[in-house]
Amino acid sequence: MPGRVVGLPGVYLLLLLPVSASPCPSRCLCFRTTVRCMHLMLEAVPDVPPQTNVLDLRFNHIKEIRPGVFRNLRNLNTLLLNNNQIKHIARKSFEELQNLKYL
Repeated sequence: MPGRVVGLPGVYLLLLLPVSASPCPSRCLCFRTTVRCMHLMLEAVPDVPPQTNVLDLRFNHIKEIRPGVFRNLRNLNTLLLNNNQIKHIARKSFEELQNLKYL
């Protein structure tokens, strides 16, 4: 974790600063690089931390995958979208997901 040394005369403290990342989406469960947002009646893909490897969106009400929704998820290797109401997937929605192995 990046840090910064702050100095007062004769006293030095190391402040740990969080990596700039999106917080865990409301009502989702996040652990390390896994984000689970199941059974939440979501209608759209939520913003998730960019270091996410596994994104579980099963059993929601997602109707479309919008362009660029996965743009910052370069580490994503598993995307679970089962049991949604997807009717439309925008062109090139998954194009930037170079590490995606399971869809």
